[in-house]
Amino acid sequence: MYRGNWYNIYFDNGTVWDRDEIEAQTGGKWEGTNDNDTFTANSDVSVLYGLDGEDHLTGGVNNDYIYGGNGDDILIAQGGSDTLYGEAGNDTLISSEGRDDRLFGGDSDDTLIIKGFTTGGWNWLYGGYGNDTYVVDGKSLMNISNYISGNAYISDSSGSNTLKLEGLSVSDVMMKRDDQTLIIQTEGGSIKIDNQFEGSGVDNIYFDNGDVWNRMDLESMVGGTII
Repeated sequence: MYRGNWYNIYFDNGTVWDRDEIEAQTGGKWEGTNDNDTFTANSDVSVLYGLDGEDHLTGGVNNDYIYGGNGDDILIAQGGSDTLYGEAGNDTLISSEGRDDRLFGGDSDDTLIIKGFTTGGWNWLYGGYGNDTYVVDGKSLMNISNYISGNAYISDSSGSNTLKLEGLSVSDVMMKRDDQTLIIQTEGGSIKIDNQFEGSGVDNIYFDNGDVWNRMDLESMVGGTII
């Protein structure tokens, strides 16, 4: 298991990979320009740097690392287990298959999307600074097996944040609490929101039928006091 920040990956045994090491471990890299770039990774290129401009960068067959840079970028994880870094700008980060992807929004107001799920996949979404929006394909979530750590794990301690459960109504979910973590359980997979009951996480959850739950609603469902 490993965890990441904007530039490094930390392993449990103490090993740390910085950007140079990531490039060395994963293969070739591609660098964009200061204009609006479009590029899709391939078997020879696994690290993408968008630099400036409004870029559209997509992962390929490998486990890719994609950095948006400055500008309002669109980054798409597909094919492997990809790590997306929006960095500066109002970015849109998309996990198209939910295959152990990690999405880091960065600065500003970002949108982090899971369009589909793979059974056994664990996907980490971290909006970072700004008011972020998380969008989850609820129908796909219902059709996979639950993963003990949550099929989607949301961590966000900054801004006013929103979760949209596409394709789901309130009758499709059950709310649970594990210490300060909120668990949204469907008949299949689940979403975990880190430190929801310490004032982090999301402020509102939107359902397809128009229902909206706020923090106080969530507290009343699972008990306890929001700090």
